[in-house]
Amino acid sequence: TGAYNVGGIVGNMEGSTVQNAENSGDVTATGYDEETYTFHTNHYTEHTTQDRTVQVANIGGIAGNVTASTLQDVTNSGDVHSNQQARKDFYDAGNVGGVVGRAEDTNITNATNKEANIRGAHNVGGIAGYFGNSDTTTEPSYTVRNGINNGGDILATSARDALGNVVKELVRGDSNKENFNIGNMGGIVGYMYGDKTHITGSANRGTVHSADIEAFSDIKDSSKAANVGGIVGKIDRSKTNDLSNIKKTDDEGREVLITEKIAVSNSYNTGDVKGFTGIGGVVGMMYNGEVAGSYNQGAIESTRIANDDDNNNIDPLNMGGVIGDATERAGASALIYDVYNKGQIGRADFETYGRHVGGVVG
Repeated sequence: TGAYNVGGIVGNMEGSTVQNAENSGDVTATGYDEETYTFHTNHYTEHTTQDRTVQVANIGGIAGNVTASTLQDVTNSGDVHSNQQARKDFYDAGNVGGVVGRAEDTNITNATNKEANIRGAHNVGGIAGYFGNSDTTTEPSYTVRNGINNGGDILATSARDALGNVVKELVRGDSNKENFNIGNMGGIVGYMYGDKTHITGSANRGTVHSADIEAFSDIKDSSKAANVGGIVGKIDRSKTNDLSNIKKTDDEGREVLITEKIAVSNSYNTGDVKGFTGIGGVVGMMYNGEVAGSYNQGAIESTRIANDDDNNNIDPLNMGGVIGDATERAGASALIYDVYNKGQIGRADFETYGRHVGGVVG
């Protein structure tokens, strides 16, 4: 237990290696630090970025806050969570991971979160809460390779500021209809940032979700966390590769993927995925990037009850079997190659619903 930068093995490290390590004790952060959360948005005439200040804990089953390091052959089976105030249904801070809370310019290989509950406000992942690269890095790539969330339950309840208020990000337009609570929860990574970050050969077998709905007449903010994916909650990159750049022919004439050029490759999800909007079997929200050689078999469900005004303008849901939201009209693009979905999409009773729902992309 600590305030922030808390880990089962190490709290904070830079330029180091953790290898052949295991944690089975619960890891708890009682306090928080603050960081700037930047997001892309579009007001239809120009593409801009905006900043928000959010509370973060940087807490992980193996390591809390990691920079320019290596995590290899590590396993966590202890519950990990940031602070939850008495009689409150939400967590105070984000960057919470089954293995690492916040990882920058770092490689993670053969990492497992085994049946452990991972809880936080935002950026919550079975392996890493936040996984990114710095703007000045010169290394070719940083990868989560063979990351497994084996039955761990992943929950985000919406980002908070120092006053305890919910923090939102405007996805597109000027309307509150697409001004969503920052959530970013994934079976492997909650929030993946930068062109040099990748996930390959990874799998999620646990539930990834915002808080369950207690009453359909009053859906709370803890159930409104957005951007939830079986593998990644949200991806943010500056560009998207062409199809010709992500595959090659090997010496035996077979087509193979160039994984270091693909955001998510050769990965799958079998766990249930549920959130307010931006819900995908593999990726919830993707601002640029690629998904290839991957699939979903888990059930996809929303916690949103859409408004239906006099003009039949139903609120967007952005939910898909592989990708929830590929940021249409927001100045970004997406490459989706060799993927499939077999999971049920949406509730059979239509208690929750909205527009933009698809078998592959919402």
